[in-house]
Amino acid sequence: MSALFPRGGHQIRLAILLICITSAHSLIEWVVKPENTSLLLGQDVVFSCLAKSADASETSASLAYRWSFDGGKVQDRVSRFSNYSLFVPGLTEADLGVYTCEVSRVTVNGNVLESVSASALLIKSYLEPFIIQPSSVFASLGDSVVLTCVTGKSSPRIKVKWLRNGGEFQKGFQQIASFGDYDPSGLTVQWSMKLTLDISEDVFGAYSCQATNEMLSVSVFSKEANVTYIDIPSVGNTSVLDWSLPSSLIIKEDSSFIMPCRTKPSKEIPIITWYRENSILNATSRVYVLTNRSLAFFPYLASDNGNYSCAVSNSAGVFVSPSISLTAAYLSLAFRKQPSDTNSFLGDNVTLSCDPPDSVPAAEVIWYKDYSPLNLTSNRIRLLGHDLYLYSAKLIDRGIYYCVAINNWSSPSIRTSATAQLTVKGPPIIMDPPLSIKIVRGKPLQLTCRVDGEPFPTTTWLFQGRNLTQTGKVTLVEQGQVLWINDMGKEWEGQFTCVTSNQFGTITAEALVTVIVAPVSLSSIGDIVSKVGDSLRIPCYVVSDPQPTVVWFLNGSSVSQPSTTSDTSLHIDYVTTKHAGMYTCLGYNEAGNATSSGSLTVNVIPSVSVPLKNVSVVIGQYITFTCEFDGQPSPFIFWLFNSSLPVPSNARLGQTNSSLTIGPVSWDNQGVYTCVGENIVGRALSNSYLNVQVPPQVTTITFPQGLVRQHSRFVLSCTASGIPTPTIQWIFQKQPIKSSANGRVQAMEMGVVIVEFALKNDTGAYDCWASSSAGEDHKIATVTVYGGPTPPSLSSVSPRTFDSVSVQWNWSNQGDMTNRVDQFQISYREKLNEVIVVFPTLYSANDSQGFVLGLKPYTMYVFTITALNDAGVSDSSNPLTVTTNQSYPSTPSSVLVSNVTSVTATLRWEPPSEPNGIVRMYQMRYKKARENSDYVFVNITASQIPSIEILISPLLPYTQYIVQVQAANTENRKELWGNFSTPVTFQTLPSLPAKSPQNVQGFAADPYSIKVLWQVDYVQDLNGPILYYYIICRNNESKLNTTLKVDSSVTEALISGLHPWRMYSVQVYGVNEAGAGPMSLAISIWTLAIAPIASLTSFTVIDYLATGFKLQWKPVEISLQTCNITGYNLQFRVQGKTDWVEHWIPSYNVTMFSGFFETLLDSLNPWTLYEIRLAAYCDNVSPGLGPFTYPLLSKTLQGISGPVKNANYSASSDSIWLSWQPPAEPKGEVTSYDVVLYQATSTENTKAQVKFQTVATSLVLTSLSPETNYSISLQAMNSAGRGEAIHILVTTSALIVSTLSSDVTEVSTEYLTHMTYEVSNVTGFFQAQQSDLPIKQNLAAIVAGSIVGTIAFVIVTVFICIKCIKYRRKQRLNYVVEEAENEEPVSTYRPLEPPVQSSFTPSFHFTDNTEAKSAPITSSQSVPVITLTQPSALNENSVSSSTNSSHGFQEKPKQKSHLLPKISISFAYSKLDDDQTGAEANVSEGYENPGFAFAITKEKTSTSFLSIPGLADSYSDMASCSSETLRRNHRMRSEVAAAIAFMRIHKGEPLDETDILIEKEIEAEVIFSERTMV
Repeated sequence: MSALFPRGGHQIRLAILLICITSAHSLIEWVVKPENTSLLLGQDVVFSCLAKSADASETSASLAYRWSFDGGKVQDRVSRFSNYSLFVPGLTEADLGVYTCEVSRVTVNGNVLESVSASALLIKSYLEPFIIQPSSVFASLGDSVVLTCVTGKSSPRIKVKWLRNGGEFQKGFQQIASFGDYDPSGLTVQWSMKLTLDISEDVFGAYSCQATNEMLSVSVFSKEANVTYIDIPSVGNTSVLDWSLPSSLIIKEDSSFIMPCRTKPSKEIPIITWYRENSILNATSRVYVLTNRSLAFFPYLASDNGNYSCAVSNSAGVFVSPSISLTAAYLSLAFRKQPSDTNSFLGDNVTLSCDPPDSVPAAEVIWYKDYSPLNLTSNRIRLLGHDLYLYSAKLIDRGIYYCVAINNWSSPSIRTSATAQLTVKGPPIIMDPPLSIKIVRGKPLQLTCRVDGEPFPTTTWLFQGRNLTQTGKVTLVEQGQVLWINDMGKEWEGQFTCVTSNQFGTITAEALVTVIVAPVSLSSIGDIVSKVGDSLRIPCYVVSDPQPTVVWFLNGSSVSQPSTTSDTSLHIDYVTTKHAGMYTCLGYNEAGNATSSGSLTVNVIPSVSVPLKNVSVVIGQYITFTCEFDGQPSPFIFWLFNSSLPVPSNARLGQTNSSLTIGPVSWDNQGVYTCVGENIVGRALSNSYLNVQVPPQVTTITFPQGLVRQHSRFVLSCTASGIPTPTIQWIFQKQPIKSSANGRVQAMEMGVVIVEFALKNDTGAYDCWASSSAGEDHKIATVTVYGGPTPPSLSSVSPRTFDSVSVQWNWSNQGDMTNRVDQFQISYREKLNEVIVVFPTLYSANDSQGFVLGLKPYTMYVFTITALNDAGVSDSSNPLTVTTNQSYPSTPSSVLVSNVTSVTATLRWEPPSEPNGIVRMYQMRYKKARENSDYVFVNITASQIPSIEILISPLLPYTQYIVQVQAANTENRKELWGNFSTPVTFQTLPSLPAKSPQNVQGFAADPYSIKVLWQVDYVQDLNGPILYYYIICRNNESKLNTTLKVDSSVTEALISGLHPWRMYSVQVYGVNEAGAGPMSLAISIWTLAIAPIASLTSFTVIDYLATGFKLQWKPVEISLQTCNITGYNLQFRVQGKTDWVEHWIPSYNVTMFSGFFETLLDSLNPWTLYEIRLAAYCDNVSPGLGPFTYPLLSKTLQGISGPVKNANYSASSDSIWLSWQPPAEPKGEVTSYDVVLYQATSTENTKAQVKFQTVATSLVLTSLSPETNYSISLQAMNSAGRGEAIHILVTTSALIVSTLSSDVTEVSTEYLTHMTYEVSNVTGFFQAQQSDLPIKQNLAAIVAGSIVGTIAFVIVTVFICIKCIKYRRKQRLNYVVEEAENEEPVSTYRPLEPPVQSSFTPSFHFTDNTEAKSAPITSSQSVPVITLTQPSALNENSVSSSTNSSHGFQEKPKQKSHLLPKISISFAYSKLDDDQTGAEANVSEGYENPGFAFAITKEKTSTSFLSIPGLADSYSDMASCSSETLRRNHRMRSEVAAAIAFMRIHKGEPLDETDILIEKEIEAEVIFSERTMV
């Protein structure tokens, strides 16, 4: 639906215009309908809607108005006015779509009588760029050119105009027409603009198109197209181009393409140059010019797109073709808009959007449903643009949809969109309702009620209004859609109802079931007798329920149509014989059939089936009469003669009396014979008359008794007798003689024939025949007719001279004495002429040879001869052909000289008008007309074609000659030459100059021109005077650059408009009337160099370093080089500074890789933003520096950081507070700090060491040993790695605590003393390994002391615990470490305010105290606390805990050890300011997330210790009261505990026993301390 939705990311809902066609009898008439609208976002829009009732007198119903948006409810913020208009304030993207106003006639009871609706589409305004650009053209004065633009789509309508040189252009013939698909909404438009220019001096310039959308106040412009003047010389042809290519072509990318530049035939070879965008096209290995001057692309790429033209240069000038625009076909990957999953309601209008990828040419879109092409023949489903619109969605529309974009020009040619699931919800529908049915009793019943709906409905059945449930007889299958009832009886006859329903409604369908009983036969019909003419009723004794349909059959064939009336009998109103036979009645219904049968006999009065006929019989022969009768019963036959009995004595009856034979026949047998047939019903008879006859006989015949002369008269006659009287007929040559039309032969009555004009072919036998019905008789007469002689035989005809021949013949009477001859006469004609000439001489009967004179030479004649007597002339003899001898020919005709050149001419003639034979040879002679020279003779064999031509060569240029021709025949090996033709005079043309200009020299006048000089040789003028000279200047790639023409009086020329620093090849040649002479030898001339004029391209950074960049750029194109580039000036500066630092790079220090130059710029500062630019320079010109590239803005990578600064610390007996400031030279972004802690007094092998990372700039290390020397290493980290380290030596102070606390501390210190800690800096997990404990010498003393100590410890613990529990519950305290002032290590505590948050929300924060120095930590600061604790209950397996991987902590593989103590390291940060209590933040990189809290616990246990359950709470309370240090180590805020649990559960890691949350009234605590056993 490209007409409605612009490209470029506009998100517009698909909107479809619904055209509502109201009934012709509607009582609602529209007054105002809503109109389609296009507006800017933020504008207000009002849709008007007003209707009236067509019947003004109607008062029983009123009009109700309802607005909808895209088929649903309108937005809440949309207002409705009292005049039913709709107001949409401040248009947004969500408001775009279809607004529908529905007007209904509603009764006072609320019933809707009629509804009409009208819709309006609302879209936002847009303007797309031009899709077709004008193309540049070359033209000369008087030409006509056409420029074309096509705008992009726009809404609302736009104004367009042509611009020339930036200003409005109103001249020329301008045409504007709509373009593209029709938009039914009328909101979008696309224009095609055409400008036709008649070229004059005031129309050259740059042309472009402008389209303005006044609503947007935005204009777009096409590319400029130049109309450029080209001077076409007037000498020679006006054009040599044969250009037939269109103005634009679309080429398949990656395919081979050849574009021809054809020229018209010419003696001069033209020079072809191809241009792209008005610049000479540089050939490459892929794009180059073929030997036939066509431009080839192997293959064509998108980078080749542009305007191309070819220029042809010859002596007449330069001719430039029209520009042709080439565009590579392509099909982008991404769809601009794809269909998405859609839920709709039954009857809704659904739109699935599809905006295909960018494509050239435009892609065709095909929609698929359920992976098959979608049939769009229905008006309900159609395309609007590329979007699929489904009007009134149905359940069958559900499925998976996607659209496919096809561009057969591109490769690949198909793109497929994402799939979209369309769901249609609504009340159930019955797809296949149950059908009324008749069923045979005892058969099973199946009723089907196929339903559909979303959600799928439930189906039940009713019989006669009562619910049917499933029983042994009744079965429901396929979710109740199929009902089965076994063994149907009459009790199940009635109405069945299918009821289907879902949450949206219920519908029903009914079917009537009828149970039927099969027919039976009660008795047979029996045998029935009747006669013809009676009326008859035959009963049928077959019955059934319902009453059967009865069909009657006679002898197996149907005799009546089925009847369903109560009377099933067969009625015959008039009985005939065809009714006799076996009758069967068949009664049937749906259950089956039964039959009842009987016979009918019909009596018939006799009738004659074979009647008698009258006959004639020759006397003495035999005759038989035969007659037959039909009747029931069969009739008896007897005979009568002349109505009396008996028949004659010579008559005999046949076996059945049906035949009567009489013979031999006499005159007594002539009379009437009657045959009679009789039965009980009646009789019939038939008569025949017997006639007796006598055979005919010829009595007399008369004919000529002697010879009959040809052309005389003779008569034939004949008579005969017989009964009946015979007819007489004469027969000649087996054909009856009849009167001829010309009266020569007359056939008269009574057997007379008269021949008035006898002919020779009348000779023969004539037969007279007499015939009657009694027989025939004949007699023969012979007649002989004689006539003229037979033709003679011509034996030979031979030539005597060129005008006479000899003729010989012979003749015979062929044994016929009537055949005689008196004289002979010769006739002849020309072979090719139909006129016959009779030679006047007559030869006697004794002659056999004659001579014919006066013939034509060498002419073919046809001769015949005839014989004569008194009866006439014979036919002509056989013809013979003869040719007379040859004679001298006449002169050749139509002698003509043509195609005269400078050294040849063509002589053409036709054969002599009177050849007098076969011309075998011609002789041509020629010589110079104005010199007394001898002829040159040339003999030519004669050709068989009508005209002959010969090339006269060699001739001298520009010379006058005369030429003649004669012809010759040959007779008896003798040549018979005719006369020479009349002389023909002609003159040869000038020829090309014989030599080229001599001593051609040249030099560079300046960077843009060269001067050429030459000398003239007089030999050049021998073939015609030189008219002018051409100077051809080509560049070093043999591409045509300039052709200069000068007058013949000039011997030097200045060629301007050249490219600096180019080697040009120069040649000079002269031209006379005949054309161009040979070119001079090519000389090479270099134009002067200038500084580079083009900035370097593709200048970019290809590799980033901490101390510099690796740079890359393209070499200067050859077409843009203006000097020999000897180096490059690379300048850089830190962003914000004004001075550039120069770095000169010689060309030999630049490397070439894959067609690009590369160099390294180093010695820069890490993590610094630089501006970089580059220019080429040449040292052979001054100034030689070219333009700089546009500065690159790039940043170096991070380097190794310097040391942190202002490091400070404070130490207590068991903790160290440490702070510092970021490095002075971070050389990047500091991501964290590495802190390493170990005891300075430990040996190298037992040195206790802890490594960890932090993003803060201060921290507290706790659970340290008193009076111990610790060494701390501190390094800043960035992406380049660890920076320079600083080392701090710190000694903890002495510890003063109670006895119990001291005991506990001693245990903790002991474990710390004998442990080696190592924290992996890569994974962030801690590993602890315990060395062997010293072996106690007095084990018994230790055990006894431990028992006593334990008892005392338990007593004191219980007492203190009770106090501490009360104290803890009252205070609900959490504690943090505060820093002592004046660097005095003093630990103080204060309670935290309870959190404001009512529910737990994990917060992860870091605090970066970059400004902390020696000042004490304030309440608003966050200090990480590092706590080192020791376990009292140990297990054999190590337990791993989870960390936040974004800060470098990852899981370490589990390990086993004999004795592995537990280490718990907790980082706790808490904002203490009231205004930040309970604040929530997010986890991210860097230092910007304060308040983060996490804990990492690694627990390793051994079976050498026991775990005491149930002491966790008591020990925790006791520890908090006896030592604030222990309380700080064993407790944390509930938010921190929840955060740890959240992190571990979120990562799917198991919780160990240190992660148990223990709820105590209000706050939750996490016990991280070990289960201590004393």
